[in-house]
Amino acid sequence: MKKENPHIEELKEALKEATPSRQASLLTELWQSGCTDKALFESFKESKNSSLKATANRIIKSLATGVEERDDEKLKRLEKELKSPSLSKEKRFHLYREIALIPSSVSERNDLLLKGFEDTSWEIRDFLVETFTNEERLSNDLFLDLAKAPLWMNRREAIRILGKRKEARLLDLLDPIAQESNADIKIIFIEALENLEVKGILPAVGRFLKDENLWVKKRAEKAVKALKEKAQGAPGMSTEEKG
Repeated sequence: MKKENPHIEELKEALKEATPSRQASLLTELWQSGCTDKALFESFKESKNSSLKATANRIIKSLATGVEERDDEKLKRLEKELKSPSLSKEKRFHLYREIALIPSSVSERNDLLLKGFEDTSWEIRDFLVETFTNEERLSNDLFLDLAKAPLWMNRREAIRILGKRKEARLLDLLDPIAQESNADIKIIFIEALENLEVKGILPAVGRFLKDENLWVKKRAEKAVKALKEKAQGAPGMSTEEKG
């Protein structure tokens, strides 16, 4: 039986105002801190948030059996399963969801999830992008570095995350990406720029209007049109940004 500690009440208070993804992490931390309040965990077992629901039910099961697999042990098991040949997309998706439930503070958890950016399934990649976008403890510096990595798959998803996080430093990548040969990276970058709420977005997107790739040009034209419509009548916009 795990002993109660003073930290538990503090975690319970934090639980009340937290986002669902943060609540999932807090439930895990509560359990690992020795909380055995079954009613508390059961109050989340029907959550509409899949991660929160899975975490609550895993802990409830652990309370019933009195045995919990340590996070580092679970990570090793899941990593081994991921290496199995001929895994279906559904099985891979399930494994990545299980890995995502492990706290981001656990060594190698994030590295294992980042490898999923190379997965052939866009559904898995979308899930991982959303997972990392909502990881409040992870700095944007990690994804800025990844956006400059050699593997284009890693760069693509890192740029998407930075766009969803509205990271203004995305603009620092403009020059190297404008010289990219990979059209997919350019299109993802244009889409990410549209999410930013800083000055200079319109001229940045405008750089791609003369791109040699037809699809990049079309995506830039669409973005420029949307940005100009958004800027019309917006206070504080420069003449240049209003077009």
